[in-house]
Amino acid sequence: MVTPCSSDQPLARGKNNVQIAVAISAASIVPDRPRVVVQLYKTNLSHSMVLSSGALALNFLKPDQTNLIGDFGLISGRDQDKLNGVAKTKGASGSPGA
Repeated sequence: MVTPCSSDQPLARGKNNVQIAVAISAASIVPDRPRVVVQLYKTNLSHSMVLSSGALALNFLKPDQTNLIGDFGLISGRDQDKLNGVAKTKGASGSPGA
């Protein structure tokens, strides 16, 4: 699950968002510089928020949290606040983590 940093762009309206990533993969061959590749749909609100803020957080669901896939992956953050009521903290980048 990807949580982008809150963004000032008009679509984000200063809020946070979350989406289920299409794919995540290791992308580093240098142990001291860990990197990942994250695939997001270009039409999703999270994609534009990541581009404008330059930050995101990766959160991995536990097996007993698979019920969140529908809530976070099938509803648009343009239509509702998908993190409303979800306990979260902000990381160093400002991206929320659950």
